[in-house]
Amino acid sequence: MSGRSVRWYGVRRGEATEFFRDLDRDFIGVFDSLRSGSVPETGGTRPGIDLRQAMIEYAKKRLREEFTEDQVLIRGYLLKKELDTALNSLVSRVSYIEEAEGKEYSSGDICSYLRALRPGSIDESVISGIRSLCDARETLLSDLEGKALKVAPNTLRLVGLEATLELLYRTGGLRRLASLPASRIQLVGAERALFRHLTSGSPPPKHGCIFKAPLISSLRAEDRGRAARVLACKIAIASRADLLGRDLGEEAIARFVADVKRAGFKSSRVRSGRHASRRVS
Repeated sequence: MSGRSVRWYGVRRGEATEFFRDLDRDFIGVFDSLRSGSVPETGGTRPGIDLRQAMIEYAKKRLREEFTEDQVLIRGYLLKKELDTALNSLVSRVSYIEEAEGKEYSSGDICSYLRALRPGSIDESVISGIRSLCDARETLLSDLEGKALKVAPNTLRLVGLEATLELLYRTGGLRRLASLPASRIQLVGAERALFRHLTSGSPPPKHGCIFKAPLISSLRAEDRGRAARVLACKIAIASRADLLGRDLGEEAIARFVADVKRAGFKSSRVRSGRHASRRVS
């Protein structure tokens, strides 16, 4: 076996090369076998195909397989994040100029503020360009929502667009999200906080990016832990249904939402009861 090396077209033994037997007829099958870790049978003559072109065609096939709808959605979300970064940077610059003229920027919707700009210290053409960025962001968000409704309708209805996109982005796609247990889903995006907890004993994180879901972000900080656990369980169910192409229906999603709200309310009541018992004693 010394001097033997497996290549993508065959097996080399010293100076001699034994080509894979079916390379001419089924080069895609041969390459798939190699990717899975098994070496196809050798003994074929020198292929009559262009090996370089065969690899190009196989690369195209792999791209088609891997660039699924959820991957398109993730790329669109990354573009949206870039636009958000650009708009945040613009606000910090523009608000500085506006404040010099006595016009203050109060935190809120960035694009509402930018669209309300009037010519003055800032030229009209610049303002027009800024507004066009906001228009592009709005169009992109609408497009992303339409795509998310096809890719992950159950998850979208449960946690909203922002949390759905963030979960897909951080897990790498719908298949990976659907394979995670609820305990992992709860902490997706909180890896650094979890690492700090494990290494330095800091308090454990209650949630990760599912905080972007209105069901969690609308709660007080002390009520989010229990609700986040319940929501993570519901996301696990919803994402698996999305992967299988099954619509859970509005009634099931409404029950999920009610369960999460009940968990947050119960957490609040438990804490209130503790405070009351302390006052009585």
